[in-house]
Amino acid sequence: MKKIPSLILLAGMFLLIFLGGCHKAKMLDVASVTALEPQALEEEADYSCSYFYFLWGRQAELSHKFEEALEAYEKAYICDPQADYIARKMPILLLRMDRGKEAVHWLQQYLKQHPRETGSRMLLARVLIRLNRFDEAAVEFRSVHEVNPEDL
Repeated sequence: MKKIPSLILLAGMFLLIFLGGCHKAKMLDVASVTALEPQALEEEADYSCSYFYFLWGRQAELSHKFEEALEAYEKAYICDPQADYIARKMPILLLRMDRGKEAVHWLQQYLKQHPRETGSRMLLARVLIRLNRFDEAAVEFRSVHEVNPEDL
């Protein structure tokens, strides 16, 4: 009985891709996805493609298929580089996969575009501490304090 919702979700995703198309998605590694140029961010987003791959990734993540989830989220991000939720979700998934250095890279790229976003900066500082990069973590904590002095 549990397979019926999964089958409906899978059928819905295939219908979405069939009707919406997803011509922009291609295989890229984490570094090349985060290094998208600002011109790429200005291109029109393909929301149906992004949504399809996001659902696929979310389903894989909930099934603890983290490599598959990472690949799907990367494709969703390629389809819509403005997808803030996906950009914030990627480092968390990478941390679950014990790929802290890649998570740091994602967070640094995200913070270049959103320098006042304190939640991601705090996460970056915590990851840096876990990687024994204490001086860099202190810089991030100071940045958070500059943006929001009341955030302890």
